[in-house]
Amino acid sequence: MVSQKLKSYEKWAEVNGVIWNRSKVDIVENETGSWGIFAKDDVKEGESIAYVSGNGILSASDCEIADILKQCGYGGGLALTIAVLYEFCIQKKSKWHGYFQSLPALEPIPLFWPDHILETVGDRKFIRRTLASRKDTESDWEDEVKILNDTFPLRIGAHVGDRWTLDNFRRCAAWVSSRAFFVDERRGDAIVPFADIFNHKSSVVALNDQFEVAELARGCDSGNESEGDEEEEEEEDEKE
Repeated sequence: MVSQKLKSYEKWAEVNGVIWNRSKVDIVENETGSWGIFAKDDVKEGESIAYVSGNGILSASDCEIADILKQCGYGGGLALTIAVLYEFCIQKKSKWHGYFQSLPALEPIPLFWPDHILETVGDRKFIRRTLASRKDTESDWEDEVKILNDTFPLRIGAHVGDRWTLDNFRRCAAWVSSRAFFVDERRGDAIVPFADIFNHKSSVVALNDQFEVAELARGCDSGNESEGDEEEEEEEDEKE
């Protein structure tokens, strides 16, 4: 039986140009409420199973405050997170409201783990990274995001109400970190509905006849950063 949540998502997807070949694949919801893409028939390599119009993509360039983000010089993941936060906070005024209703209230990532659970991991590097992520999101909120509410009272403050909070910023940051991927040069990283259900990370998704969505350079960048982080952490471990 299809849940009301999934029915609402399907309706939103149809209106916003997110279409999948239901003879080949479909969204299946398990007993815990989690969604997955299941094949109903053999899918050949290179075969298109879904179409996502540009209208359905959520990026810093496509949101209602794109001009403000550009004016203030925001870029990368922070710009996308602020874009998602704004669209999430304005609720039904956002064309992505129906999409947000399909997302989990909190992604089950370490950022949200209670300290007593985090401490059971027993991996010092993992714990340090998680605590650093918490600190980073709080710093981003205090230094870069929180002030936008007052800086742009008519464009932002008047629409977001009391939902412009650190908790919601972290919620949106979790959605972005687990679901976003590189789309194209104009959009950069973006959230592509339906594609994000494929274990959240998608490699190639057709948008239209002119171009494809592809994850191109993330591996090199993140790999270099991780390598540097690991070297620093190894030095810290040796000191301990």
